[in-house]
Amino acid sequence: MVSNFLPSKYFSHFFSKLALGFIVLFLFSLHSGCSTPGRIKKEIPPTQEPIIQKKFSVDTSELEIRVLLDEFKSTLKYKVNTDVGIISNGEEIAIVKRGNTINAQLENGSILITLGRRKFESSSFIIISKTKTLLEYKNLKYRGEINLTAAENEIYLINRLPLETYLMGVLPVEMGVKENDSYFEAMKAFAIVARTFAIMRLNSGDKYYDVKNDVRDQVYRGANFETKFDNKAIEETKSKVLAYNNELAIVFYSSSCGGYTENVGNVFSRNDINYLRTIKDGYGPNCVISPSFSWRETYSETDFINFLFNSKMINTKSKRIDDIAIDDIFESGRIAKLEILFTDGEKVFLNNRNIRDVIRRKDNGGILRSTNFKIDVEKKSNSVSKINLIGKGNGHGVGLCQWGSLSLSEQGKNFEEIIQFYFPGTVIESPND
Repeated sequence: MVSNFLPSKYFSHFFSKLALGFIVLFLFSLHSGCSTPGRIKKEIPPTQEPIIQKKFSVDTSELEIRVLLDEFKSTLKYKVNTDVGIISNGEEIAIVKRGNTINAQLENGSILITLGRRKFESSSFIIISKTKTLLEYKNLKYRGEINLTAAENEIYLINRLPLETYLMGVLPVEMGVKENDSYFEAMKAFAIVARTFAIMRLNSGDKYYDVKNDVRDQVYRGANFETKFDNKAIEETKSKVLAYNNELAIVFYSSSCGGYTENVGNVFSRNDINYLRTIKDGYGPNCVISPSFSWRETYSETDFINFLFNSKMINTKSKRIDDIAIDDIFESGRIAKLEILFTDGEKVFLNNRNIRDVIRRKDNGGILRSTNFKIDVEKKSNSVSKINLIGKGNGHGVGLCQWGSLSLSEQGKNFEEIIQFYFPGTVIESPND
């Protein structure tokens, strides 16, 4: 939520509209020096109502973001890797030495922390490092602080830190490339998009946190993967965000668009947006350099039946497939409607919003790379023997094509030109402009 961290002088009335029906799915690093982690400015109740902003540009040095790292049903054990202080209601209530464990339990909507014979109860606790060592959780290092928050029937473990610092843990994993100067303009463009996405989520996330740490928002892995290359891109674009008609722009990105980006209205259950329509990704196309530009999946009939059964599209595994046909496609070439015909005459339809969730990848069981594919059904003795999907691209295809932007950067385009290519009509704004 923007309201937890941002003075009212910044954003436009856009955020009040954004909070209505705003859906963000998934999809998918400031300076290189290491500062001593400590308590961040002030503790603000997580239930504070959003503030309606008066200007969209923002000095992001004043912004903080809350990243959900994990959630627990009733209890958690957090073994500290360094000496830490525990803060509740603005006061440090205890110091826990390195190697000891903080035991937390959810009781009657509050968190009960047990430290030896001492017990502390509160709706939330803040954990800060008392040394120059960064806090760790599941072998990842985190700048800022760790919050334990009671959220209805769960305990949330949250990393709270400055927004620009958060980006240092996003860029290397969301768009990880080797330090190649020819890619630098693309990284600057992506820093602006990732920053805009994060600010967009500040006012539309859960009341206890702003973003999740995975593809449902932006993948974030803390300080472990930070690079000077990514940090430089963040520093050189500090506070720059994408805007349209004097409002913060709505942004999305994906790995590889497969030759055409997708209209946002076909993916994220919203009306069409002028700058998020289908465009041709250059002549080549630009993202052909992606290792997943072209792909192929081969399934047995049993594989497909299991996909449909596990997704509750059919209620028995005894069905036999007669044929699979593409009923409708979008301008981009992605499938809008897929029909599966069974030998008993029954039909099942998949649409563009559930195809990737129902049909899974063979190598890792993850969602299908994209909905831009052709189908080849092989038969033997009038029975389906193989189902081949021959596809292009990786991701939903809306907005910035990451591999396409890298190609444009290699071609000599600067970050403004890359932004304009994928978000035509938008402008890059900062409080210093």
